[in-house]
Amino acid sequence: MSRLRFLKSKYIWIPLGLILVAAFVASFFAEEAPTTNLAFSEVIAAGRDGKLQSVAVDGKNLVVRMRGDNVDYRSRIDSGTDVVRALQEGGATVGGTGAGAVTVEYKGTSTVSAWFGIGLWVFSFLLFGGVVYVAVLFATRRARKQS
Repeated sequence: MSRLRFLKSKYIWIPLGLILVAAFVASFFAEEAPTTNLAFSEVIAAGRDGKLQSVAVDGKNLVVRMRGDNVDYRSRIDSGTDVVRALQEGGATVGGTGAGAVTVEYKGTSTVSAWFGIGLWVFSFLLFGGVVYVAVLFATRRARKQS
């Protein structure tokens, strides 16, 4: 137990807490890469014209890639929209190996991000518990000295 005495030191917990707060605040100011937004009707028109290469569906968000273009375009759909059927009804060839065929890929939520969130919650709970423990320990020692 004597090897873990340094965990009771405020010189460890205060900088660690400041680093966590700084990382949390910095995450709100992180710059994202510039994106070009497209209306879903433009995505369907590009599929009909054979310009559409692939569509990645992630919930209500679409990441669209055009043929001969390395730019990721963003689009949104309403809930319940069947992207494959909408592209087919718009005149696009979905799947297959033809020259104008569009690849549609469905992405799900990553399990790694879910476990990371749980781990971060547990760590912050343990950190807060450690701070409370040190505060109670300090208060009881001080009370003993005064009595």
